[in-house]
Amino acid sequence: VNASGLGGVAGVKAEELEVAGYVDVAAVNAVLSTETSTIYFAAGLEREAMIAAADLGWGGAPLRPMAQAPELRTEDSFDLLVVIGTDRAEPVPEQ
Repeated sequence: VNASGLGGVAGVKAEELEVAGYVDVAAVNAVLSTETSTIYFAAGLEREAMIAAADLGWGGAPLRPMAQAPELRTEDSFDLLVVIGTDRAEPVPEQ
């Protein structure tokens, strides 16, 4: 989830997750920007959130229950949300 305000950030992170073996990955945007990158998890998936944080090299990233997740610009539902805030976002080079 791109919550950084920079274009293309979610797509780049989605590609990284797919390369790491994650399936059914979608790049979406948050309604509002946030500073802090956070991983949100559905009930019973806290361990998977910790693994995702490790796979991304996001040691120490906040992990929160899905009920606390930001509003998204999609109606889709997810088991894990990797929300990229301004603290971890990097501008995507134009192609």
